[in-house]
Amino acid sequence: MRKEDNLTPTRRFKSFSEITPEFLSSEGIKGLLCDIDDTFVPHNYPFPTKEVLEWAKSLADAGIRICLISNNKYKRVRPFAKELRCPFFTTANKPSTKVLYKALAVLDMEKSEVAFLGDQVYTDIKCGNRFGIPTYKVEPVGNNAPIWVKIKRKREGKIKNG
Repeated sequence: MRKEDNLTPTRRFKSFSEITPEFLSSEGIKGLLCDIDDTFVPHNYPFPTKEVLEWAKSLADAGIRICLISNNKYKRVRPFAKELRCPFFTTANKPSTKVLYKALAVLDMEKSEVAFLGDQVYTDIKCGNRFGIPTYKVEPVGNNAPIWVKIKRKREGKIKNG
């Protein structure tokens, strides 16, 4: 696999809300490994919005489980996960795939049943691709990301645009 292939998502969406239970079911996806910051809410926004909660409920009603995978700390991720009533992993060190094996065990699923959802190419998409699962990239929700994320986004734009 070429290095650039690790950076190309399986599918691109404007927002997480475009990823419906029907779409996931048609892809054979029963579990969604999800980033939080700028995927669902602006960076460090403490709780899921009403839209995120309704979306997560629609997935749960269809039998699709969510597991949060974040490079952020426990103190930031736990309240978010508690509202969503889902398992979570913190300080994941994405794009390392080590924590994804733990997520599969918690969800009691196989690789073929999960996908990765995130907003960053160099962490989320690379992580899922290296693990060998479908990756869904969404446009970032907020514009208050830390400087290092903004720098990575500029590099991502060069990949996306040529």
